[in-house]
Amino acid sequence: RHGGDLVANVLKAHGVEFIFCLSGGHISPFLVSSEQQGIRVVDVRHEVNAVFAADAVGRLTGKPGVAAVTAGPGVTNTITAVKNCFMAQSPMVLLGGAAATIMQGRGALQDIDHMAIMKPITKWCYSCRTARDIVPTLRTAFQMAASGVPGPVFVELPLDVLYPITELLPQGGTHARLRAREAKANLKMLESKSKREAKDFLKRIVVPEEAVKNGMNPEQFLQSKPDDSPVFVELPENEKASWGMQTAVKLLQKRLHAGAHESQIYGPLPVTYPLPTGDSVSKTIKYLLSAKRPLVLIGSQATALGPQGTADLAAAVKQTGIPCFLGGMARGMLGRNHPLHIRQDRGKALKKCDVVIMLGVVPDFRLDYGRGLPKKAPIITVNRNKKELTQNASMFWSPALTVHSDPCSFYVELSKQLASGITTQKDEWQTWAKGLKAGEAAKETANKQKSLEPALGKGAKVGEELVNPLDLLQKLEETLPEDSILVADGGDFVATCSYIVRPRGPLRWLDPGAFGTLGVGGGFALGAKLVRPNSQVWIIWGDGSCGYSLLEFDTYTRHKIPVIALVGNDASWTQIEREQVPMFQSDVACALDYIHYEKSAEGLGGYGLEITSPKDDIMATLKEAQEQNARGKSVLINALIGKTNFREGSLSV
Repeated sequence: RHGGDLVANVLKAHGVEFIFCLSGGHISPFLVSSEQQGIRVVDVRHEVNAVFAADAVGRLTGKPGVAAVTAGPGVTNTITAVKNCFMAQSPMVLLGGAAATIMQGRGALQDIDHMAIMKPITKWCYSCRTARDIVPTLRTAFQMAASGVPGPVFVELPLDVLYPITELLPQGGTHARLRAREAKANLKMLESKSKREAKDFLKRIVVPEEAVKNGMNPEQFLQSKPDDSPVFVELPENEKASWGMQTAVKLLQKRLHAGAHESQIYGPLPVTYPLPTGDSVSKTIKYLLSAKRPLVLIGSQATALGPQGTADLAAAVKQTGIPCFLGGMARGMLGRNHPLHIRQDRGKALKKCDVVIMLGVVPDFRLDYGRGLPKKAPIITVNRNKKELTQNASMFWSPALTVHSDPCSFYVELSKQLASGITTQKDEWQTWAKGLKAGEAAKETANKQKSLEPALGKGAKVGEELVNPLDLLQKLEETLPEDSILVADGGDFVATCSYIVRPRGPLRWLDPGAFGTLGVGGGFALGAKLVRPNSQVWIIWGDGSCGYSLLEFDTYTRHKIPVIALVGNDASWTQIEREQVPMFQSDVACALDYIHYEKSAEGLGGYGLEITSPKDDIMATLKEAQEQNARGKSVLINALIGKTNFREGSLSV
C-alpha cells in the first residue's frame, strides 16, 4: 500500500470518473491506483489541456474536474489554464507531483516552490507533508473547489508521500534499489562462488510483510518478482551512510507514513454557498411591480449548480416572463429560439429598460466597466462574490440593491414569489419582449444579407473569392443536431459565430470566459465529449487558436473520443489585424498562411476535410463530417474564409 492508493480512494469516493494528465514519475502511484479503481485516466499532449479538460468537466457537471501533472515544468505548464479556470469560476482540483520532502531545496529534479506560484491563481492550495495528510487534504480540496465562488484548488503531493515506504530506503544510505533481474543475477553469481555469501545476500533482501504472511522466504520472494520490478537490498555495514544520517532518515520515513492506512472517511464534505434572504427577494419584487421594461442579464455563475440547477433556473426565467440576455455558460439555457431570450442589440435594450437584474454578471470590459448599464433604472446585482457585486460601481454605475447569493437560488425563489399577483405587469413585459425580439429579427435578417456578399482572400490568395464566414456559420447553424455542444476557441471567427450559431440547450456552449484565453478548444472538447458521450461536440476554431491544441487530435484518436473541429482559416490573427492596420498601417505579427490543418489532423489519426471556395457544397461537407464522426472518427474541416466588414470596429483590448 502507498499514498497513491489513498489519493485514488478519495477520488473514487467523490464520484470522479476521469483524471486528465500528462504522465510523470512523480505522480505514477495514484494514476495506477486510480485506473485500478475504475477511474478513466486520459493522458494528453500538453499539461495545459489536462486542466482545460478538467475545467470543462466542472462547468458541465457542477462538480470539480480533476487534472494531474508532474512536478516543476508539469505544474508551471498549467498556469494559464488554472488562471482561466479561476476567472471563469469553474470548480477544478489540480494534483501536482513534487520532489521528495527530504530533497526539496537541495537541487532535486524538477524541484520548485509550487505554492508561491499557485497561491495567487487558485482559491486554495496545500502541500501534503505526510501520507496521513492526503485524505483530509483532498476532501477539503473538493469542498473548497465547489463552495462559495467555485474555482481551482491545487494540492502538492511530494514523491516520498506518494510512493511505497520501501522506495524511501535508499535515501537513508542503508539500502540499494535493484531490478529483480540484477538481484537474481547477483544471487546466481554468489551461489557459484560461495554459499555463505549467497545466504548473506538473501538475508539482506527486504521482503514485504504481505509476502512474509504468505509464507515466502527471501529467495521465493525474489524469484516471484518480474525481472523489471524493484527489489531493495540492505547494504553491507561498511557501505552504509553515517549513523546520524541513517537515524534521521528512519525517523523521517516513520513520520511520513505513520498512521496513513488506518481507517478513514474518504467521502465528500458538505458544499456551501450563500443563499438569498427573504428581504432581498421582497425588495426585488417591489422594483418589478412598478417595472414595464425589466431585463435580466444571466452569466456563467448562474449555472454553478450544474444541470439540475440550470434546468430549474431556465424554468424560473420562463415563469417570470422577463426577457433576458444570456452569456458564457448560460448561453442556450432557454433553447435555440425562446421568445424571452434576446440575442441581439443588448446595448440598446439596456438603454430602454427600467429595471435590470444581473445574475452572476460583472460590469467588466464586457459591459464597458458599467458604462453600458442604464443611468436611471434600478440595477439589482446578485452574485456569490461580494467584491463583484459592486465592481466599478464607484466609477460608472450604481446598484440599487446588492444580493450576496447564489444567482440561481435567488432567481428560483423570486419566480416562486412572483407566481401570483403580476398579471398586468406580465402583459406589459410580454409586449416589451416582443419588441426586443422584433429588433433581433431585423438584425439577423441583415446578417443573412451580409452572408451573401463576396469575401476575398489575402496574401497568397489576394483577390480570390473565398468562403463568407457568415454563410459558413449559418449553414452550420442549419446542420447542428439538438444534442450538440459548441466549444468556442478563437477571436474573430468565434465572435462571428456567437452572433450566428445558437446553442441548442442548457450547458451546450463552452468559451474561455473573462480571461479571453486562446487555446481552450482541444481540452474543452475532450472534457465535454467524456461528460456527454452521446452529444456531437464541435470545436469552433480560429486558425490562430487552432495551433495551440491541434495535437490533441492524437489524444482523441488514442482514447477513442471523437469530436469535430471547424477551422475558420483566414490566414491571419484577424481580431488584432482588423484595428492594428487602420491605426498603425502595418500587419506586423498578424499574418499567417492558408495551412492545410486538415492534413495535420489526418496525420494524428483523424479525418480531414477542406472547403476552399463558395462554390463548394458546404452542407455536404458538414454532413460528411457528422457521418465520419458517428463512425468514431475525429474530424477537422479546414474552411478557407475571406474578409468581410462584419463586426468592423471591434477592438480586442
